[in-house]
Amino acid sequence: MRNTVLIVLLFCICSCKKFLHVDSPAGQLGGAELFASDITATSAMLAVYTQLEYESTAFHIASVTGQTSDELLNHRTSADWIAVQANSLTADNSTISRIWNRLYKSIYQCNAVLSGIESSGALSPATRSILRGEALFTRAWCHFYLASLFSHIPYVTSTDPFINTSLSQIAETDAYTHMVTDLEEARNLLKEEYLTAQHIPGGERIRPNRYAAEALLSRIYLYQRNWPAAATAATKVISRTNQYSLVNDLSKVFLKNSTEAIWQWQPTIVGFNTYDGGMLNSSLNTPSYISLTPKLYQDFQLDDARRQQWIRQTTVAGQTYYWPFKYRVGQGASSITEYSIILRLSEQYLIRAEARARGGDLPGSEEDLYMIRSRAGLPRVTLTDLPTALELIARERRLELFTETGDRWLDLRRTGKVNDVLAPIKGANWAATDTLYPI
Repeated sequence: MRNTVLIVLLFCICSCKKFLHVDSPAGQLGGAELFASDITATSAMLAVYTQLEYESTAFHIASVTGQTSDELLNHRTSADWIAVQANSLTADNSTISRIWNRLYKSIYQCNAVLSGIESSGALSPATRSILRGEALFTRAWCHFYLASLFSHIPYVTSTDPFINTSLSQIAETDAYTHMVTDLEEARNLLKEEYLTAQHIPGGERIRPNRYAAEALLSRIYLYQRNWPAAATAATKVISRTNQYSLVNDLSKVFLKNSTEAIWQWQPTIVGFNTYDGGMLNSSLNTPSYISLTPKLYQDFQLDDARRQQWIRQTTVAGQTYYWPFKYRVGQGASSITEYSIILRLSEQYLIRAEARARGGDLPGSEEDLYMIRSRAGLPRVTLTDLPTALELIARERRLELFTETGDRWLDLRRTGKVNDVLAPIKGANWAATDTLYPI
């Protein structure tokens, strides 16, 4: 396993401009020897998840999008990070190119797994199906963030450098169509249960299962404005009550194997549980690299349990700073109790609430919204019309999903609110073209 991870970590993407070129290392991930058994082929796919977590892909996306939106304030002196806060981004900004590079690197790895299992005659049918489903799912997840952040992107399905360097960029909407194709196939291939590395049911929530595919599909259907499909996919996840449930104790939502977790990333760095906890926890009573905007903190009602449980504050030289406290374990932890949650159940309720409202089912939407609000200790709200419903759902998404892999930034973009919300905050730094990251 260690050797496999090292092989995967050798991949590098050499261009973050309009075309993709991936240098193949001396030991190809797609080499026949790596796909000569179920065990080694599985380790190749598991190494993709290891790389995503090791490179802090989700945390980095959350950090960048939180600052280009209205969630986070930068406290670093790096010129590139200052440019992120000011929305003065260029294609050579390292924080932006890092997102592009890391996601396409993982896509290359997924495609290498797909190619490897296709050409191998040594794998069992069950392993072949499961690994294909996982690779298609992860490829779609990576493309989702690329399309949502950069809009026009190449949708890469090959490891052939000659093909990849000649790919044209496609529109964001077309990329979503490709993702749906990948995910619908993945959904049919993946098992309902979480599997161990040996493909035995009862594993941790770190390998995507059928409901992870449904959860990501529900999100993409929402982005496509396919309200019935979004509601149906979310319902399939929500209805899996023997596997998923909202965690009533807000301090325990983000623990490893939480019943609210649909897909998690297992820690890879000694002394860290999660990057969120390790990098944002201001336990030393100093402002971290970034902090929450005071406006986000103030948007929570005083009796909102999320404000009490998911946010902490410190005062330095008379200045109060707020930071996310969803993940509580900082650096130097002696045990692992938290995994990064990439997909979780509460989002499915909010997706279904919006899909139902837009489809005319205000009572159903109200019920879904109450599931999220009641856990936070808040009363039911009555949804009397669509504009009110959408405003309240957007508010709950902001308060429930803050700093979770770019959700706020992407919501502002997809709902067309980004200019209205950010122009007054960003002032002279803001331009309408800032809604997309430069390639």
